[in-house]
Amino acid sequence: MSRTMFTADEIVKIRTAKAWRVDPADVPEGGIVALAGTIFTIVPRTGDYGRYPVIILDAADGITYAIHAFHQLLFSQLQEMKAHPGMEVLFTYGGKREKNKADVKTGVKGQYHDWTVVPADGAEMETLDLDSFGTEDAPF
Repeated sequence: MSRTMFTADEIVKIRTAKAWRVDPADVPEGGIVALAGTIFTIVPRTGDYGRYPVIILDAADGITYAIHAFHQLLFSQLQEMKAHPGMEVLFTYGGKREKNKADVKTGVKGQYHDWTVVPADGAEMETLDLDSFGTEDAPF
């Protein structure tokens, strides 16, 4: 963790950022809700879910939002992309989705919150050339 000096105006901006809360019921069937902007800063919060990051985002619509990253999927993606202040990003939320696999103990399929966050200018991803994928690597 690091400490950053902020002006009084910046502290007010951080503390008054509007929480970006999407009600899963507001997500169109099979659709997503998106929010783009520039990360102003990332601050820690402690709540019912333990300690987690809050992304303070200067959104393209001119509003400063606080995106609470306590869902594991969103938190992991932010870590993987090494999110940082000044980075332009696109958040999407697809509502609650059913997990592909059932819980081993209960046999019940749970749900998860379908988040995606990516750099707005794109990102490098690992790809695979199927011609170089040998039969010894095949999953069957």
